[in-house]
Amino acid sequence: MLIAGARCLAALVPLEDRQQGILFPPLRDIRDISVKVAAEVARQALREGVAEGITHHDTFTSADDLATLTQDELEQMCKARMWNPAYSTLVYKPR
Repeated sequence: MLIAGARCLAALVPLEDRQQGILFPPLRDIRDISVKVAAEVARQALREGVAEGITHHDTFTSADDLATLTQDELEQMCKARMWNPAYSTLVYKPR
């Protein structure tokens, strides 16, 4: 699974960047890249038979059902479960 993730990450580096010796994709794309890498690692876990399925909002999806998902569907599933850094605004109110 580690190799699958590494290969996916490497494939996301634009050709122009690779020609300049840049090893990683642009950080500004980190969330989209993370979704693609997560989906590829999940797909590899399914291939290796080590995926157990997932529970999300009290709904269980088996590994067999996950294996039938397209790559786009698997990426959408990963994106839906990704942490979203949304913070409330803090306002100081003196006493």
